[in-house]
Amino acid sequence: MYPNILIALPVYNEEKFIGDVLRKIHAAAPNIPILVVNDGSVDETSRLIRRFDVHLVEHENNLGKGEAIRSAFSYALEKGYDWIIFLDGDGQHPPKHLRDFISEIIRGRADVVLGNRQKRAENMPVHRQLSNGITSVIISICSGQRIRDSQCGYRAVRIGAMKNIILKSQGFQVESEMLIKLGKAGASFSHLEIDTIYGGESSAIRLVDDTFKFIQLVLKSFWW
Repeated sequence: MYPNILIALPVYNEEKFIGDVLRKIHAAAPNIPILVVNDGSVDETSRLIRRFDVHLVEHENNLGKGEAIRSAFSYALEKGYDWIIFLDGDGQHPPKHLRDFISEIIRGRADVVLGNRQKRAENMPVHRQLSNGITSVIISICSGQRIRDSQCGYRAVRIGAMKNIILKSQGFQVESEMLIKLGKAGASFSHLEIDTIYGGESSAIRLVDDTFKFIQLVLKSFWW
């Protein structure tokens, strides 16, 4: 049976990219429904989203990526979806790989399919290469799973695997929390090579603050 899949984008102030991203998603996966969680954008993001045939959840204020991810999972669970594929709205995650994610889901080999960005040494800023390498090792140890690219938000998750998992992080740490808790719960993982794109977008990750929060998350994980 073909799985019931939802594509979900948590977005915040992505007016420069969201239109192009949604057009490419429709082209790559024309029969898969799309959910956009607009996390309190103050630019033209909301208006641009409404031009497309998508489902929309609006946060009145900016609550953080953690809350946007939780909103997406809640929507998927309420509507009875089997899988959710997350990608960002800033153009860093090529929608063309949606076909590969869907194929991997259909194969049924894992509960979680993680994007693994190719040619990171060529295309990714040095400080992010270093950060990603270190965090991937730490997340692998904490989760009990081999995680090759822990900071890649391009991922597919079987909704059933999240049944007893409660995500608490507000910011970008939610993606690491998700991997650790899924790994500890016995979820199976597979990896899918994807292209790396860095253009005019800027990262919302604050190096010092988010590093501190990541360390807090890892320490807490020993008691999960």
